[in-house]
Amino acid sequence: MGDVSYSCSDFGYATILRNYFETSHALGPQDAAGGFIKKQADLAVIRGSHVIQSSSDLFDYAQSNLSTTADSSKCSRRIFRYVDSVNRDRDRNFLPVKENRKIHQVRSFDDGEIFVRKLSCYSCQSCIVGNYSTCMNDTQLGTYNKIKMVKESEHNDSDADSNNDEGVDDETNICDFVSNGTIFAVKADDTDCPYYILRASKDPKILRKTATDKWGASYHQGNKVIHGYYFNTIDNNPFK
Repeated sequence: MGDVSYSCSDFGYATILRNYFETSHALGPQDAAGGFIKKQADLAVIRGSHVIQSSSDLFDYAQSNLSTTADSSKCSRRIFRYVDSVNRDRDRNFLPVKENRKIHQVRSFDDGEIFVRKLSCYSCQSCIVGNYSTCMNDTQLGTYNKIKMVKESEHNDSDADSNNDEGVDDETNICDFVSNGTIFAVKADDTDCPYYILRASKDPKILRKTATDKWGASYHQGNKVIHGYYFNTIDNNPFK
């Protein structure tokens, strides 16, 4: 929302209006694409086929392994671009707006200020022609509230984060679910056999020194790894 408040001066528009929908609040096609890349990278690291420890490692992996799509995919290819450096020399980090998940319409006003309301209007003549301040459905949808965005650099209250209703999801590592004797599936890129079955031969452990397995994958000191054995695959069925 903070960036929306600066969109007019950034891009030269008179007004910027953004609507959020209940089933995909703040999400779009780019989130699905990013989620696919991260999932494939996670699986590649878990399988031990790649070591990804930096943005350039991720780019190299995606460029080599994800550029070509499956025949059933709606897109014919994926194009990746590596940006070596990003200009972050701008003060555009804002504190979250309270109850922002209930907001479905955001309208730019001035740098650092926005108008918001909980419901969006798509049908009245005023909104259709861009006269949002004279919306004819205010009675049903509610009026706009003006909000001044607060930059993190201007906020000195260390307890402000306690008011953040977004929360942070705890990361889950597969090692937390595996112990000696655990049998689990490992996703594979092979179209004939989409996954392999692995049995852990010992509890996960943290490496004391860098090691390389027999497939040539390297694991650095401090990494948590799982030792185990793959089940033989018979007739493309790992359970036989």
